[in-house]
Amino acid sequence: FTYALVRQTRTAEHGDVVVALYKDELTIKIYENAHGIEILRPRSNDASYGAIVLTQLCDIKGVVVAILPSNLY
Repeated sequence: FTYALVRQTRTAEHGDVVVALYKDELTIKIYENAHGIEILRPRSNDASYGAIVLTQLCDIKGVVVAILPSNLY
């Protein structure tokens, strides 16, 4: 496993990696704000992980501040 250290916040800046609640599931994606349109974009090139345009169904829960490897413990 890999662990994400997350600072709890409801706002994000363009380019932040965020934890968001979308359709009752948590996801970690890159936050983008382009011309007033807020998008959560996956880092993965896997087509099954698509971008999410932020709507009322999506709620930012925090910003990832560090990724910790599982062998750290």
